[in-house]
Amino acid sequence: MQATCQERLSAGLKKRENMTRQTKSDLRAHFLKKRAQISEKDHLRLSQSLCEQLRDHPRIKEADLILGYQSFGKE
Repeated sequence: MQATCQERLSAGLKKRENMTRQTKSDLRAHFLKKRAQISEKDHLRLSQSLCEQLRDHPRIKEADLILGYQSFGKE
């Protein structure tokens, strides 16, 4: 069964709590390494899933204006 966005967010927050003593640069290095380990196929699949979840979210559907940004590299 695939985890919901909320479940993934909760799990991420728990992991982040365990890293609170690390410096910003340590955290950045950690997540850059994790991001580099994601295959191109998984990156595309995860990106598509996120786009679909955002598109289908009630608040997004009700919004008059949605701001975004253009990613750089694999951000």
